[in-house]
Amino acid sequence: MLTVKNLSKKFKKSDVYAVKDVSFELTKGEIVGLLGKNGAGKTTIMKLIAKSLIPTEGEIVINDRDILKGNNMLKDVNLMIESAFFNHLSAYENIKFYLTINDMDYSEKEIKNVLMLVDLWEEKDHNPSQFSFGMKQRLGLAMCLSSAPKLVVMDEPFVGLDPNGVTALIEKLREWVVDRELTVLISSHQLSELEMICDRYIYIDNGLLVKEFDKSLTSVTVIKINDEIDPSVIQKFEHTEMNHKEITTSLENEHFNDLIKVLSEETSITDINKKDHLKDLFKKGEEV
Repeated sequence: MLTVKNLSKKFKKSDVYAVKDVSFELTKGEIVGLLGKNGAGKTTIMKLIAKSLIPTEGEIVINDRDILKGNNMLKDVNLMIESAFFNHLSAYENIKFYLTINDMDYSEKEIKNVLMLVDLWEEKDHNPSQFSFGMKQRLGLAMCLSSAPKLVVMDEPFVGLDPNGVTALIEKLREWVVDRELTVLISSHQLSELEMICDRYIYIDNGLLVKEFDKSLTSVTVIKINDEIDPSVIQKFEHTEMNHKEITTSLENEHFNDLIKVLSEETSITDINKKDHLKDLFKKGEEV
């Protein structure tokens, strides 16, 4: 669905790359979180995908088409990066106008469905100028989903939303995306929100892609052992890696117990500690 290859961006009058040699892929139906601290390069990557910025080097391929080598290459893509509204139009009319000027297919029923998804159907006749920041965010989300896109790119879509309602919205959003087999790239620095919706994560730091890992590895257990052992001992265990005298695994319950049993037969265990990968990355950063 989406292939980003050796993507780099350096702005004029700057010797520093905002994004440097970033490569990753998204397959159909994946919901992938783009992680990183403020200024890491997340928004730059999304603007490059949106063609609002031109890369210094690299390729961006969507559905086997290089988006930089032709017009109308983003027809199956919807973006929520910097939402803009017409304040003289209602919420409903804003979505309809957005779809019309972008020559996108739509139905009245679909517009109603997306407004109901974000809890704005009752406010469909109100102008965005009357909306709070959180309501504008929800309208931007509705616009992003309104044309049944195949790929959705969203930058900080949950900023400013009511904490009491954001969980329910994310649950409904994930159900919507899964039912329609949409592919989603979503950035946020709110880790708890991404954990509710994402299947996989890409971590960006100082413009570099530092780490990729799936949801099963967001919370891991680190097992320290007294002696190094033959790597073949743990090869039969999924989501388990060894680095000298340290074993990292996302196994739980009986599978975790089986791993402990095998390790105990080979050497003594000196420590077992639970770690949260996402929180740890943001807490101390990642060495590149």
